[in-house]
Amino acid sequence: MTKPKHGWEGLAENLRKVEINPSSAYIRKHILDGAFDKQRDFILDTSEIKALLCGRGAGKTDVLARLALYTAYQYPGCTIPYLTVARSSAASQAFVGYLMAHFEKLSIQPQYNAKDTLFVLPNGSMIKCFGIYTTQDAEVLRGQRFPGVIFDETASIRNSVLTYVYDAIITPALMKYKGSWVVFAGTPGIALGGLFHRATTGKMSGCSVHSWDARSNPFLENDVEAFFKNVLKNNNWTEDHPTYQREYLGKWVELEGTLVYPFTPLLNSWDPKQFPLTDDKSKIHYVAGVDLGFVDKTAFLVGAWVEEENNFYVVHSEQKSGQIVSDVCRRAAELQKIYGIETFAVDAAGAGKLIVEEMSQQWGLPAEATEKRNKREMQELIRADLTTGKIRIDLTTKDPQTGIAVNQELIDDMSLMTWSDDTRMEEDRQANNHLLDALLYCWRISNHSKERKKKKEETYETFEEYIVACARKQKERALRKVRHERQARKIYR
Repeated sequence: MTKPKHGWEGLAENLRKVEINPSSAYIRKHILDGAFDKQRDFILDTSEIKALLCGRGAGKTDVLARLALYTAYQYPGCTIPYLTVARSSAASQAFVGYLMAHFEKLSIQPQYNAKDTLFVLPNGSMIKCFGIYTTQDAEVLRGQRFPGVIFDETASIRNSVLTYVYDAIITPALMKYKGSWVVFAGTPGIALGGLFHRATTGKMSGCSVHSWDARSNPFLENDVEAFFKNVLKNNNWTEDHPTYQREYLGKWVELEGTLVYPFTPLLNSWDPKQFPLTDDKSKIHYVAGVDLGFVDKTAFLVGAWVEEENNFYVVHSEQKSGQIVSDVCRRAAELQKIYGIETFAVDAAGAGKLIVEEMSQQWGLPAEATEKRNKREMQELIRADLTTGKIRIDLTTKDPQTGIAVNQELIDDMSLMTWSDDTRMEEDRQANNHLLDALLYCWRISNHSKERKKKKEETYETFEEYIVACARKQKERALRKVRHERQARKIYR
């Protein structure tokens, strides 16, 4: 005897047994008849991988809702997941709004669970919204089977998360249904790289690319051409302004100097297996930066510097939310055991100083409180070291559980951290900066450690020698500052 199904699965099973009215053919026909030509071409595209790149007001969310509904009636009893960075995001809410509008227009009466953002249609098919901020969020999809999967506002999803979810979870889930598909949709992001950029620029094998802007959308009552001209006029922009190109025309734009931490793979990547730091282990010094949080993530970043070298190497980075004091101390002790860390530079904001004392007194860890003072100046110095190749990041060591590079999240955050405005005096507060702040602390403490070691090694026979050495160092610092400022001006040009 077959075990009865309960909850939403049971409801879907019962609805499948009910005669469908209106008919599936009628619904699918009207979904296509109501779409404009570019939307219709996108829906009927039979490619296994489809990319949709649009500016604002182009009808992207509407066509995604139409595609989900069209597929749900093509495969009765199926599930269509809609994936974006957060289930409560504006994109997800807009998608739900368009679905409801189509249900009303087509006289479809689905069962709706607002808590789970789940629609159960009369033919038993389900359309459900998911947030995938982390790889763990997507594990609920593992082992299921789908005829179609939608990624929306894909540029906002971390590339490491997007890549893992697509490769490890979604691709196997498309195996069951003939004609199954996956869609990567959204507006262009700031960073020119990652899976979404490859998919929408023809660099992803087998991916069919669709792109249009609001001028192709006949459903808009406003004069779009006149609206675009007003946008340019009111903001004092020309047509090649990056924001206009990206947000309104849906085009990728390369922006020099926009990123706070400009990472270049050829210049800033490092393979420790191919290029070990040094054969003399006694010359390697490990330090760590710790950015604290509970609701926000606690970030650890382990760096290394080598005597007689000017480079800074990022060895390991990680971040996790919900960490209490004992969790932070325990993880720091584990990293200390692995790397022999000489100094932990810990965020001193909030209860940071108390955690530093806990790490030092109760756990015996070499922890120091650090502050975010002069953060803008520190960012400028890090930018200069990145653009001159003095900061190297390990991109080859993989996490054994996910198969993703251990520093990939750091690279993702670097590729998304932009300035808040054109003055470039403050970073975007909406972007994730926990690993980046840990990088800043770690990089700064490594420079301090180098200076301390130099001071220990220096001895002076006379007071005059000491005065001459101090003058030399002051001159070197002044010259270094001038070089950094010149380098910064080059970046901003």
